[in-house]
Amino acid sequence: MFGRLVAPKDAEMIAYAQLEVLGFMPTLQIPKLLKPPEVDRRELKRRIMDPEVKKQRHALGRLFRQFGLDQFRMSRYILQHRQALFTAAYKNAARAAAAAGPHAW
Repeated sequence: MFGRLVAPKDAEMIAYAQLEVLGFMPTLQIPKLLKPPEVDRRELKRRIMDPEVKKQRHALGRLFRQFGLDQFRMSRYILQHRQALFTAAYKNAARAAAAAGPHAW
């Protein structure tokens, strides 16, 4: 597991989730964590500073970066905006035609 879902206004869980990911904590394996467990600060700092954990974080960062590049290409962004503009133009023309009535010349 590479992250944690947390309620948006639960500041304590958001902070713990960040520490969990930074330290690749074993609690990441628990799917539904409702409250943060007690954490030994020395152990947490040791895990965060551990060179092997740093390598894992860097590898994970590279994976997320590649995912972002793959999923959010400029061509896809342009296509979506173009479709939105065409849809808006079509609806505007349809409304104008409907307002003019069936016998408009």
